[in-house]
Amino acid sequence: MPVLSFSSFGRGARDAAIRFPVPILIAAAFAAAAVAREAGWSGGVGAPWSKLFAARFPSDYQAAFLATVASTLWAEGRGWPAAGRIAVSVVAAAATFALLWFSEATQPSRVLVFVGFGLAVVVAPFGVRRADGSAVWAFGAGAASGAVVALLGFLVLVSGAFAIEQAIRVLLLDGVLRFGSTTTRFGIPVFLALAQMGWLRTLPRHDAQPAPSLPLTAPVVIAKWVLVPVLAVYALVLLAYAGRLAVAGSLPKGQIGTIVPWFGAIGTVVFLGLQRERDRGQRVADWFCRLWFPSLVIPVGLLVIALGHRIEPLGLTERRGILLVFTVWLVVLVALFAPRLGRGDIRLIPGVLLVLSVVFAAGPFGLVALGNRDQAARLTAVLEREGMIEGGRIRQAGDGMLGAKVRVEAMSIIRYLGRHHGLTYLAPLFAGRGDDPFRQGKEVAAADVERRITGFPNDAGRADAAADPTLVFSIKQEPAVLHAGAVRVLGPFRIGFGSQDVARSIGGITASTDGKTVTVTAGDGRSARFELIPAIQKRAGESAGRQTVIEQPVELDAPFGSERLRILLQGGVLTVRRSESTYSGGSFYVVIEPAV
Repeated sequence: MPVLSFSSFGRGARDAAIRFPVPILIAAAFAAAAVAREAGWSGGVGAPWSKLFAARFPSDYQAAFLATVASTLWAEGRGWPAAGRIAVSVVAAAATFALLWFSEATQPSRVLVFVGFGLAVVVAPFGVRRADGSAVWAFGAGAASGAVVALLGFLVLVSGAFAIEQAIRVLLLDGVLRFGSTTTRFGIPVFLALAQMGWLRTLPRHDAQPAPSLPLTAPVVIAKWVLVPVLAVYALVLLAYAGRLAVAGSLPKGQIGTIVPWFGAIGTVVFLGLQRERDRGQRVADWFCRLWFPSLVIPVGLLVIALGHRIEPLGLTERRGILLVFTVWLVVLVALFAPRLGRGDIRLIPGVLLVLSVVFAAGPFGLVALGNRDQAARLTAVLEREGMIEGGRIRQAGDGMLGAKVRVEAMSIIRYLGRHHGLTYLAPLFAGRGDDPFRQGKEVAAADVERRITGFPNDAGRADAAADPTLVFSIKQEPAVLHAGAVRVLGPFRIGFGSQDVARSIGGITASTDGKTVTVTAGDGRSARFELIPAIQKRAGESAGRQTVIEQPVELDAPFGSERLRILLQGGVLTVRRSESTYSGGSFYVVIEPAV
């Protein structure tokens, strides 16, 4: 495999340009588009070429780059001439841009798109035909090591350019250190394009003869003597946790939904990396490759149980769907390789995940569309339970039928659907109503749907949150005080990342927090104090996934003189340490209502 270096870059760039012309053009187009956007040459949102500079354009270009690399390798593996390789790359680029630029119709999961294209680069040269395992391993190792070298080169270029720029500023110009630098604005996209071109230069050909023996390289040493022991100890910890659950008769809690996928993915990469060491008298590699997939049986079983326990009450979302895809991947790998002690076609390891990514990446059966339908059905069930659905249509909103907790849950679902182009799934609820926001066939703002269902505008003060005659609210951009009958809603109050947050007053109500408690005080001396950690742990600790991230609202209430006071926490992170636990980075609303 050629080595990426400055001395050989020019010579290798010519070969890469001949072999990968379309990917190089996309890398260069990304750099040019990024520089144009930073320089203000993009023409604004209304320009006909505005999608070239959209907010997510970096990820769009990178996805198209990987797609064209994979398609070129696929055509190369079948012996196609240069014209055929260019044609299939152009088709792949056009299809990728269409998939991502028209996301309202295609509803793509960008994570699975990237995972799928990245894995396609590894398996594309060989496809499904029978191939020599050593050739597959050699190509995958060459592609991965080239990517690592290119990434390191990119980081060195960015760091060096930033240091030079700051030295010029401090020593020769105004003497002020600035982090919003020219390097970060213009240099990063250019250096990234150069790194991508350098990586293309290092990509081996699929039919290159692998080396007869593998030298003792740093990655192999790290895998054998660092990662293998760490994974072994981690496996014992997971087995001990499973034993404790069996004795207690309880279900998995905590961060099992985060731990097991990372554990499984890292260990599987190590398994692939040690394949050339296997059956060569290397006992560590031999034993690890034999026992890796059998050791995943119990952790993956815990993950399946925990994931079902997570999805059943809260529904499917894109994030949970991604976790589900990785869970199915691990289950299939365990079923294929554990009974044979790690023997089998190693192409199945990336291949299975590639197939799952392709199936669920976009379209009506993609994770985004499935999650949208599930969340819309969940919202409909919530409204039916609250008596707001009559004859399949929603009744008049804003009449106090929704309690504070249900209102926040409904707002959370509507905002999720708004972010994922799923509001149209709610259109049947408004059919035939005079205020149907979908009747004109145009894109509907989440604020309008939210106002009609919950009676409260989304993020009070937004231009698309039209006034409702049942509401009286006063705002100064933010915060807001809203009145609905005898109910007052104040907020949001922010909970920062410091050890002590500054007290804040809204509408005569002051709230302060230290990351563990919230104290709410009124001007007439009434006060209420809430313990955050136990309430959050009770809500989040029963679930799988990213439990430290508060995904669903957490409600706490207490007497407040002659009234009742509730706080509704949303977002933020629960950090659990041995000495203490804290909550930070979220916000909360204060709801004051008559005591029942």
